[in-house]
Amino acid sequence: MAVFANHAHLKPAEIMPEATLDNLLRLMEECGLDRVVCFAPFAGPAVEVGITDPNRWLAEQIEGRPELLGFATFNPVAPESVPGLARARELGLRGVKLHPAVDQFDVCDPRAMEFYAAAAELGMPLDFHTGVHASRLRDWEMLKFDDLAWDVPQARIILEHMGSRPFFSRTLAVIGNHLHPEGPQVFAGATTCLNPDIPLWYLGAERIEEVARLLGKEVLIYGLDFPFNSAEVIRRELEMYRAMDLGEGGQEALLGGNLGRLLGEE
Repeated sequence: MAVFANHAHLKPAEIMPEATLDNLLRLMEECGLDRVVCFAPFAGPAVEVGITDPNRWLAEQIEGRPELLGFATFNPVAPESVPGLARARELGLRGVKLHPAVDQFDVCDPRAMEFYAAAAELGMPLDFHTGVHASRLRDWEMLKFDDLAWDVPQARIILEHMGSRPFFSRTLAVIGNHLHPEGPQVFAGATTCLNPDIPLWYLGAERIEEVARLLGKEVLIYGLDFPFNSAEVIRRELEMYRAMDLGEGGQEALLGGNLGRLLGEE
């Protein structure tokens, strides 16, 4: 079964030696991954090591590697972010990674809503970190993603970590509130959900199966969280996902089919 995985953070060695392209390629081989979506480094750390355009840096890193697709990173309330979207799309980047905890923005800030609308117009999905992360919870309270989905109906949204354990039920509500005949508008990012060493993010197999049973296998997207999860952890996760009851075709949908359709790859 081919695996097309989301959620790999690529960074220069000066920021994080484990997050380099060579280490990602090695991990892909060790874990049997066919294709991976990579995220550009966040602007703050990138600028500190002399990278003024982290999205261009990512595009150059993955150029000529069809097995790697890129997502830009932006702080959506920064004034240069909306014009930067078109440049990122011209570079071949396919979506946007957003991290309210790292960039400290309110998900429903009017400036951010303008950014989401611009991304939707360019066909770029919005991939959000959600879950407890030593930040103000009210900035990304789960029901704000419901507002986003209503106010920007063209947006396609991935909720990584499914809100973490404390907000799992509200994540189900948001995704379920935006199921459409043509497909989901909001997706469940199955990323670092099976690692008991991170208890606040741990959901376990039963809750993943619950997502598929209540909302349909079409909403699930598997993510690596490279380099924060080792090859050993990822292999163990893949074994667990392949053993779950996700309905007919559920494993194929989770492990790349849904991501491919979202990005127009299938």
